[in-house]
Amino acid sequence: MYIRDDLAFNLKSDLNSDDAEFLFIELLLTRNKPVYIGTIYRPPKQTDFLQKFENVLKGLRSDCETYILGDFNICFIQTSCSLFKEYCGILKLFSLDQIITVLTRICSTSASILDHILCNTQVM
Repeated sequence: MYIRDDLAFNLKSDLNSDDAEFLFIELLLTRNKPVYIGTIYRPPKQTDFLQKFENVLKGLRSDCETYILGDFNICFIQTSCSLFKEYCGILKLFSLDQIITVLTRICSTSASILDHILCNTQVM
């Protein structure tokens, strides 16, 4: 994650763990509530990801803007998959929308949306 040196922020080390690839900051803007920005990578075979992800979301203030970007390795067009359904349930629980609607990985035999941007605000 790169943050311009003229922006004030706090590293949210309480949301990071040694066994998950999460990085969150609290961006401190003048006269505004903090904005949470997170980056995530989920290795394809990580089985406890959704539990860790939900625990991280519980640590964020619900009254603040949140943006989470990353390679979730959960395909957003395989809607019958149980992992997808559980993931969508967590997003709904925390009022997060996944805003990427175009394919992010295209191969000769398949295509998918594995890279997501999540937010809890209206995006134009």
